[in-house]
Amino acid sequence: MQERLLPIPGNPPSLINVPSGCAFHPRCTFAELTGGRSSGEVPELTATERNHVVRCHLRPDQRRRLFAEQIAPHL
Repeated sequence: MQERLLPIPGNPPSLINVPSGCAFHPRCTFAELTGGRSSGEVPELTATERNHVVRCHLRPDQRRRLFAEQIAPHL
C-alpha cells in the first residue's frame, strides 16, 4: 500500500532565516510534545526501522503511536 502525504499547515520556512531548533517546529502539530526542545535544538538524524531517516525530537514509540492514531486514519 502506498501512503499519501498529509500537508503540513502553514508556509515553508525561509531558507535565508531558518527557524531555530527544528525547522518544522513553528508549524508542527506535535512540537509541544518535545518539552520545548523543538524550538531550540536541532534534532539528530536517526535511522528508522523502515530503512528511512528522520530528524525529529519525538521518540520512535511516540512517532509510531501518533502515526497510527492521528495520521494513518487520514491517508
